[in-house]
Amino acid sequence: MLFFLINIITIFIFSKSDKLIFTELLSRHGARAPLTLNENSEDLLGIKWEAPGELTPIGKRMEYLLGLRNRERYINRSDHFLSEKFNPHELVVFSSDINRTLLSMQSQLQGLYPISSGKSDTLNPDQNETSIPPINISGIFDDLPNDTALPNGMTIIPIHFITLKNTTTECQAKVKQFNSLNSQNKTEIKNLLKEFNDNYSQSLNSIYNKTENNTYDMSAINSICDTAIADNTEGKSISKFLSKIGAEKKNFLEMCNNVLAINFRDYMFGDDDNEVILFYNTPIFRDMIKYMQAKIDDDIKGDINEKNVSDYNTPKMVILSGHDTTLSAQEMFFIKFFELNSSYQYPTYSSQISYEITREDVDKNTTSSLNYSDYNVLYYFNDDLLLNITFEEFKNIIEENIWKSERMDEFCFGKKEKPFMELEIIVIISLGGLIFILVIVIIVLIVKLKNPKKAEYRINSADDNRLVDDKIMDEDDSVY
Repeated sequence: MLFFLINIITIFIFSKSDKLIFTELLSRHGARAPLTLNENSEDLLGIKWEAPGELTPIGKRMEYLLGLRNRERYINRSDHFLSEKFNPHELVVFSSDINRTLLSMQSQLQGLYPISSGKSDTLNPDQNETSIPPINISGIFDDLPNDTALPNGMTIIPIHFITLKNTTTECQAKVKQFNSLNSQNKTEIKNLLKEFNDNYSQSLNSIYNKTENNTYDMSAINSICDTAIADNTEGKSISKFLSKIGAEKKNFLEMCNNVLAINFRDYMFGDDDNEVILFYNTPIFRDMIKYMQAKIDDDIKGDINEKNVSDYNTPKMVILSGHDTTLSAQEMFFIKFFELNSSYQYPTYSSQISYEITREDVDKNTTSSLNYSDYNVLYYFNDDLLLNITFEEFKNIIEENIWKSERMDEFCFGKKEKPFMELEIIVIISLGGLIFILVIVIIVLIVKLKNPKKAEYRINSADDNRLVDDKIMDEDDSVY
């Protein structure tokens, strides 16, 4: 109990000298349906769903509560890091272009800015008349209040799509190729494959009508376990499936949690060269550093307390709605490159990674200028503070390791073969040729100037010619 109270105090209260100036949040979507359904809308455990991969009511609730928690942390605190109502210059929101992440972010934002917070968008009677669209709507909203733009008081917040290169077919194929290579050498994966197949492959073959004695690879096992956890989270009974394979519910779910952890820690991001880790993190970290640096520069200039900031590039908070892959890649980056003294934990539904930048007042009595010590980056996984590091150290480690755009393309599409004669080479050769010709022309002119042209003779058939001004003229030509 004491540890819990200390943890809460650590999370929600900064020391009096610390000032929070920027936050970036990365969250996994809430609970969803399994990703794979057959033609009968049944998942791998034989349970029916309406659609694969979609956010469920429980998932929406998870995200709403996450939004409420973030409202308590970033709005309801005494210093009101964010305004009570949405300010587009304070908050920028991103999501992958997938239904479950978009719906998760919409649910989370309703917790961050509850329905009533939208009532500040009020209209006077004249504005209410102006707001009627040019169609017949008489009688449709006579009973609705006319003084609020959206009568339910909902706050509309823009969500920006991010389309990363890792969604392309070529990139997915490259990632699978790396994963296949990893699985051949990792002890944890070998042990997991053997244990699972020894215990369940024969029963599963019977369930899936496989006549041969097939064994299951890491990808198949991951899909089965992901489905089991999705079904169990939504309160669907998995006892029928478990009885067929002879497994106890508690043991099977514990094993599945271990499977999902191994899937990312050793299978997905286990390559020794960290290629897949860098591939997934590079675009996110590049944007993150840009936002962090911009806000620090803004803070140094003294603009941090201005309410009417006109630049979307210096928000106080950035939120990204992603996947378990997104958070796992981030976590593995810190374990590998920051040598984080923490074991990997699988990011369950609605997990959150938080980055907070604080600065410490050096002289609180200074009013004419701002004097700060180093800016610190605090890295949380859910509510566990795992790293506290200066921004310069944080930025240097990231910039030393993330890839340039050319390297991203090379990972997906292979090394680009340079043409035999690239444009630059053609231009250089052409200029060289022109210079060579010009030199020859100059040499010829110099030689001719040093050696005047001698008289030239032209003999006609009559041999009747005269020399006039070093020219041969015919008798019929006049020179006078």
